[in-house]
Amino acid sequence: MLRSQPPIIKIYEALGAIADQRIEILKDTTSLLGEMWSAKVYSSSKEKFYTITYDPKNNAIMMNDNGAYRQGYLGYPGIALLFLTKKLPLNEVFAEYLKNIPRKDINTKHNNDFDATQQEIDEKITKS
Repeated sequence: MLRSQPPIIKIYEALGAIADQRIEILKDTTSLLGEMWSAKVYSSSKEKFYTITYDPKNNAIMMNDNGAYRQGYLGYPGIALLFLTKKLPLNEVFAEYLKNIPRKDINTKHNNDFDATQQEIDEKITKS
């Protein structure tokens, strides 16, 4: 059970993953349980990946990212899959602005301060 709203930066991360084509759809199958989606979403550094399974019939999503496990919010891998399954509306123009941004490096530079990371990315987008 998710306990809180994800930080806005997680939307940025999801859109960036889509723009960078870091999402590998593993299954789009119909089983006895109904339609199920599975995917791997690679980090911006491409050093690790997260696995997501989404059951649209029951509106249930399972994933192994830190936001879901430790913080209790829907992490960017899940948000990205929900964009791709059209459960969330996707604006591809916004995604393109977030293409090729080394978000993990920026976040590390700011000691995992999501607000500072978002501010730096916003400035980078504004200048381009």
